[in-house]
Amino acid sequence: MRLLALLAAIAAVASGQTGPEILNKSAETYRSLKSYHFEAQVLSETVSDNNDSRSRSTKIFAAVPPDRRRVESKGGQLASLRVYDGQHVWEFRPGVNQFARQNQDTYKPPMMNTLSDPVDGYKGLDKSQDAKLLRDENLEAAGGTRMCWVIEVPKKFRPAGMMLEWSPSTYWVDKATNLVLKEQYYVKTKPPNIDSVQTQTTTTTYTIARINGDVAAGLFQFQPPDGATEVAEFGSPFGGGSLLAGKPVPEFTLRDLDGKEAAVTMKQGKPRLLYFWATWCVPCRAQMPKIQELQDEFTEKGLLVMAINYGESEEIARKYIAEHKYSMRVLLDRDKTVAGKFTVSSIPVVLLIDGAGIIRAHYTGYNSALDLRLEMKKIGL
Repeated sequence: MRLLALLAAIAAVASGQTGPEILNKSAETYRSLKSYHFEAQVLSETVSDNNDSRSRSTKIFAAVPPDRRRVESKGGQLASLRVYDGQHVWEFRPGVNQFARQNQDTYKPPMMNTLSDPVDGYKGLDKSQDAKLLRDENLEAAGGTRMCWVIEVPKKFRPAGMMLEWSPSTYWVDKATNLVLKEQYYVKTKPPNIDSVQTQTTTTTYTIARINGDVAAGLFQFQPPDGATEVAEFGSPFGGGSLLAGKPVPEFTLRDLDGKEAAVTMKQGKPRLLYFWATWCVPCRAQMPKIQELQDEFTEKGLLVMAINYGESEEIARKYIAEHKYSMRVLLDRDKTVAGKFTVSSIPVVLLIDGAGIIRAHYTGYNSALDLRLEMKKIGL
């Protein structure tokens, strides 16, 4: 294997081209596109001493400049769609079946933009003057076998905080078209309150790469699905279009790990904390000790903590809770019906409910700077 890698590297060097030269041509190709339609499979693999997981999603990017574009992520927690039809920008979140419509002339993407078109990034590949040509390689992508240059580009910033390492990005550039047909990188993190290092590898492989031709008009049209509701805008890049604070709690019944039913109603009279989580969710695992601390401190003051597992089996949830010696009551939302009642499409989610059954706080995602102990005041604790 080492000999083959050495021969491939020698062949790449013998071509007379350098990594920066190849990426310059690639950037120029992307900047000169008259139209395009790309689709990619994205594989995310997370490995640690305690847990291995993988997820797949599909990305779709299409455009006919200057005013039609589609950016879509299908599958995974961040499934969403943005369509520019020439007059309006439509955004759709399938997890909550909500859509928003804005005037395209005045539209600005949100600051926390979870939908981005990689073509915009590839236009700047000519800035990678420290790129290294590794080898050439046959790649199965975009409907066939493509001969590609394999090029490594170092990151230009140092990792900080819980991020320990961010690998260089490796690009597979098609020799025939100068298009990126595959991209891969990994990050190593050490989340708070997690003993082991997490390594997440992301691999993007293009299944469709069509440029400078006709693009299906339907890609730039949006028809709201049956039952979808329109909202003015999305208040969170991850969840639904409206925050729940100030609204009455939706009533529901779930079973806990002992098979006993637990009901949430407006008439319970006690303040409650609902926590939507899953074992595969790294931010959830980082926040779980904080939830346990709240349970330990505020139970005697009347707080009911309910940790609602998001779609996993009883066996998986039970094993995780036992391994970490958590004492909070765990409810199983196997089909995510209750999550739907709370417009949960991304976890973790914390909901604080007062004794009158009114939701007083709604948090999506894990923010280590948020002091939930202080937030207990919102529900009278």
